[in-house]
Parts: sequence; C-alpha cells; structure tokens
Amino acid sequence: MRPLLFPSFIVAILSGSLLTQIPLSAQEPSALDKAEVRIPYLELKKLWDASQAVNLTKPATPEPTPVGALLSAIYHADLSSGQVVMEAEFKAESFGGHWEKLPLMGAGLAVASVEPADARLIIENDQLCLLTKQNGASTVKVRFVETPILSTGEVPFLRFISVPSAVASLEIKGLPKDRLAKHRDGSVLPVRDGSTSLGLPAKGGEIALVLADVKMLPKEEPPPAPPQPSEWSLQNEVLVFQDEAALSYRIRAHAMALNGSALEATVILPLNARDTKLEGADLTDWKMLRKPDGTSELHLRWNTRDVMERDLKISYAVQQLPLAPDWELKAPSVVDAERTKTLFMVQLPPGLEFSGSNLQGPVPIAKLSRWVAEESKGLEFATLAGSTNASLQSRLLPRMETAVAVVTKSDYTTKLVSDGSALTEATLEIQHDDALRWAFTLPEKSELLKCFINDIAIKPIAREKGVMEIPLDHSVGQKSKTSRISFSYTAAKGRLEAVEGDFALELPLTPLFIHEINWSIEIPGSYEASFSEAASNMELSTGAERGQANALHLSKKLCRNERPQAQIFYKKRGIE
Repeated sequence: MRPLLFPSFIVAILSGSLLTQIPLSAQEPSALDKAEVRIPYLELKKLWDASQAVNLTKPATPEPTPVGALLSAIYHADLSSGQVVMEAEFKAESFGGHWEKLPLMGAGLAVASVEPADARLIIENDQLCLLTKQNGASTVKVRFVETPILSTGEVPFLRFISVPSAVASLEIKGLPKDRLAKHRDGSVLPVRDGSTSLGLPAKGGEIALVLADVKMLPKEEPPPAPPQPSEWSLQNEVLVFQDEAALSYRIRAHAMALNGSALEATVILPLNARDTKLEGADLTDWKMLRKPDGTSELHLRWNTRDVMERDLKISYAVQQLPLAPDWELKAPSVVDAERTKTLFMVQLPPGLEFSGSNLQGPVPIAKLSRWVAEESKGLEFATLAGSTNASLQSRLLPRMETAVAVVTKSDYTTKLVSDGSALTEATLEIQHDDALRWAFTLPEKSELLKCFINDIAIKPIAREKGVMEIPLDHSVGQKSKTSRISFSYTAAKGRLEAVEGDFALELPLTPLFIHEINWSIEIPGSYEASFSEAASNMELSTGAERGQANALHLSKKLCRNERPQAQIFYKKRGIE
C-alpha cells in the first residue's frame, strides 16, 4: 500500500484516537516531525466525507446590523463674501460597538474639510456617510467647497438633500441687498437684516432655494381699523296669518347700515313674541335677550365687515284669541323705530272681513313677492303699509245655511192583512257633513218594532209628540258620510170589507230633504187594489210591474218636511 500524507485537519481528527497509542515520550514535537500514518483508502474516504459535512453545516457569521442614528443636522450658509459658504454640524450616535455607516446627508456638495480630522466620511448609495465604530455620540462638522452665487433666474443657489433627522434646520445670512430667498415652489422665506432660517422636514428631502428680487415680497396690508358701531334702517315685508290661537309672522327684512363697520346690529321684536327663528347669510352669531317689559332684542353679528346691506329671514308667533275683533300687527324694528318701514300682508281667512286705515285688498298672491307663495297657501291678501305697528278690525261674515243632511235613498214596504194589521219596513240612507241627531215621527197609532243604524241595533231617543231621534256620528275633517238606517213598525187600519172598501196609509215624517221615496203597498191576494191620486200626495211609479193586482208601487221625488200618504181602494176579485 502506497503511503499517504494527511492534511493537518485530518491529523487533528485522528489525534484523539491514533496518537493516544503512541508512548508519551514519543509525543514530543521533535519526535513527530517525521511521523507517518498509514490507513486504508476506504477509511480515508469516510474521514474526508465527515469533514465535508461538518463544513457544510457550520452557520455563516451574520454581518452586524446597523443600530446607529442621526440625532441632529444643523446647516449654515453664509453669502456675505459673494460665495456660498456652506457648513453643517451633525450629531450621530452608535450603539453597536462595531463598524457601521451612518447617513448624514445626500451626496452632491464637495467636502472641503471635516472636524475632527480623523472622522471617516464615505459615499454609499448617493449618501454622505460617517464610518465609525465608536460606541456613543459623535459630533462631526463638515465644511463644503465654496460655490458662486447665482443671483438671477430659477437656478438654485443652494441645493442639497437632507436625510431623516428629528432636529434639522438651515440658517442663511449675508443675503445680497434687495434679494430674498424662496423655495422653488414660490413660497418666500422671511428675511430680517439679511438673514433667514427655516426648519427642515424631519423625514428629510430635497432643499432647493433661489434668489429673487425683494420687490416680489408681498406688501403687508395695514391692519384694519377697529370696528365701529353702525346705525341701521330696516325695510320689512311681513306675512301674517292666523294659526290656532296665535298670529304667525313670516318676515323678509332688508337691513341697511348708514355708517360704521356693519358688523353688529340690534333688532327689536314685538311684545311676547315666541318660537323665534332667524336666518341670514354671513351671520357669525346671534343672541336673543328678553327685556323686563316683555320685548326681545336680537343681537346680530356678521363675519365680514363693511357689507352695508344685509338680508334676514325672521319668524315668530304672537298670542291671539280666536275670532278676536282687533288684530294688532307688530313688525320687528331697529333701535330708532322711525327708520323702520313695513308692508304688512295679511292672509284673508274665509268668512272674515277686515277694515282699517290705508288697507288695500283683496290682493291676489301673484301681485306679491315670490317668497309669499312659498310660505302661504292663501290666494288673497289684504295689504297695509306702515312702520312697526298696524291695527285692523275683523268682522265675521254671515254664512248661508245649508242642509246639514239629505236623504239620498228612502225605500218603504207596507203589507196589509185581512184583519187590518199593517207592517211597514223602511230603509234610508242619509248623507251628512257633521254629526247630528236625525228626527222622525211615525204615523199615529203606530208602534216601532226594530231599528238599526249601519246594521247595528239601537234604541231611538223618545221626544215629545212621538218624535224619535237617532244620533249619527261623524269625524271632524272627514268628507261627507253616509249612514244607513232601517226600521220597522206596525199599525191597525181595521178589518177589510168583504166586497170592497178603502183605507188611508201614511209614512213617517222627517224634516230632512228627500231625493226620492219609493213605496211598495201589498194587500191580501183575494183583493184588487187601486190608487186615488186626488186623495194622495204620491204617484204611481212609471216603471212598476203591473203583474200583481193586489200590489201598488208609488213614488215621490224632491220633498221636505212632508208626510207621504196614499188613499187605497180595494174590491174582491171576480166582482164586476
């Protein structure tokens, strides 16, 4: 077998096993200089593979993570020499204790010198960085190469990129006379005695400044004169209408300032005005103060001064008894009531008439301002021009009486038997606008059997002289209602004659107007019935069937407070 020389790392592996068999005296360095180890090839390959596996599984040493930070960056630029002399002072701190690169600013400006002199500055990723392994704070002052001042145009005389820093500022001094510094976006830096300073964004970014003519500085406006109180005049258009137990006012007021700053005004409301609302353009604030005499003052304040004309929308209500004979109209006013002019527009309630000095009307709504139609549903108005107050007298106009109810349907059926007993059944429909008690009177010697209203059994109210009343209900505000009434009654007319005879029949009496009465009369089938028009106030129905000789169909149209009656003749069938 050919002898092999092992590398040192293999010898190190074998040293724990093979060398232990060598006597201690032989382990001296001089004794091992020429030592040789002979092993089979397969054993060598196993040792080689084991060493390669150890190298592959050994973790790589990670690079240290930067843990430093830039604490502050203060820049100074001096233009007094005719050149841009730029300096910067950076404060940074490292916490890792190993070499790391701390960004200071963007690369671009050429560095002339640095303090301390041993500070290491490098450029990486377009940034000027401090290379340090000092654990703790470090202060570095950098002076940059001077550059010429570009005093005209839009080319920046100073341009650099700051990196994120909690504290960052720029100070510029020695600006040329009649020149100012501004950002490229046009915002001007405030200049005082040729110097200016500004805070830089904490997140960093590009700083680019140009020089411009000082004439471009915005001229400072002189401070406005202190507000002056104003005297006001007021022109009112006042819409008045009655609403339950109050007079409601809707007002469009045009206020004009005669002098002053037109920022504040006082408007006086009528005595005991309530539910006050106010709207106006540019109003900043308004307050209402109640005075001991019951009047109210509206203290108004606007945002924009020297607007000498203002428009207001005011609304309020004043207590008023229903059907009061006098209407005392009251408009808002300014402190000097003589400077208030008002046009009152009174909505004319139905059935009410007004009178008063200088009163005009009725005036159609189309003749009034357009806003009146938005606030009122009335069609006619009475108008009155005045100052702050006006007085009107009202009179309730008499109304024509109309029928409280009418009978639209009236059907009766009377059946007579041989012993003279009669049964009458009635069905009526009464149309009424209000609740009322319908009164009716049965014929003499009649007895009421049943009575229903809308299919509900009732007992009529008994009055004197046989008058009976049935209450008909009606909800306020609803349209006309129709009530259906049905009743029946009996009466005795005496036994019918064996051969022929006659008898009189009557229907109930009611004071209501009746459109039409339909009356069907039936006698026993062994008799024939005939009708005497001369002794009756009814007529034979023109459309009645004539198939039954013992039945009559009568009618009467358009009657009121009249008792329908008929004289009936009869005779035995088969007798000529």
